[in-house]
Amino acid sequence: MICCRIFFVFIFFINIATAQEDKTKSLVIPINGDKQDLNIGEIYPVKIQSSKGTQELKSYKNKFINSSMYVLEYIEPNSYIVFINTPKKAKNENTFFEPSGFNIREMQGQPPQSFAILDTPFKDEEKTNNLYQYIVIAIIVFFLLIIMYISIPYMIKKIKKRKYVALRKKELQAILENVQERKQFEKIYQYKKDFKKYTKIDIESLDNYIDELNTIQYKKDWSDEDFLKMKKTIVKLQQSGIV
Repeated sequence: MICCRIFFVFIFFINIATAQEDKTKSLVIPINGDKQDLNIGEIYPVKIQSSKGTQELKSYKNKFINSSMYVLEYIEPNSYIVFINTPKKAKNENTFFEPSGFNIREMQGQPPQSFAILDTPFKDEEKTNNLYQYIVIAIIVFFLLIIMYISIPYMIKKIKKRKYVALRKKELQAILENVQERKQFEKIYQYKKDFKKYTKIDIESLDNYIDELNTIQYKKDWSDEDFLKMKKTIVKLQQSGIV
């Protein structure tokens, strides 16, 4: 749930940023500031009123900036040389380069002409690219949060288990190295499963030790001979090591 909330909040801010950008539109106006007639099929200089930077304005060269103006060249500061094409019905009427103060018309006395211009409908490339980047980043962050949510508890559990195994191994090593009394001999039998699970003790030596212990385990008292036999067996077990 936390991951989903973070993802939706991120998308919410992307939408706010996009809506804010839509409020500031750029205009194409006559170069002299007065109204101007533009003939289809001819080339004209036009002026740009925009908050866009120079590099972004240059990026629209060889592209349509609205339904009828095709940019041939950028001229500093803030001017374009445009070719006037027959106005087309744009799929999206929202454009950042709206023509203002122009009357686009066909030249009188000439039949309509078909101009071979690659029709690349205008779109704000920087805005689109940024939006894609935000979406990609949001998706990556979303999946990273999911991975972290799943993997961190697993890693913590694994580290705790590793620490426990190391501690248990030391405890078993201490039990094996400090065998003097009967209870200590029997404790090895008591923890035989732990010796096999947490150490690399020689299984055959451990089984021989248990077999020897079983022959005298149920005696009320051990004789000196019994202790001597078990000490010999424990020495062999100690020599096998548990690392």
